[in-house]
Amino acid sequence: MADRRVGYRAREVAAMSGVGLRTVQRKIADGTLVAHRCGAAVLVYPEDLREWLDGLPRVGGGDAA
Repeated sequence: MADRRVGYRAREVAAMSGVGLRTVQRKIADGTLVAHRCGAAVLVYPEDLREWLDGLPRVGGGDAA
């Protein structure tokens, strides 16, 4: 269990996903991205991160930015 991450902090989520830190913080604040508080730490569990990323809209038809 020592090598399995329980959760990620907002800064880690931003770095891993390529989304800005403020965007991650806003998504946590509005409940779009599920997070859990443990003392002062706010953690996003890997399964909640995956669900949020999978729920983002797809870009299709050659309109990719």
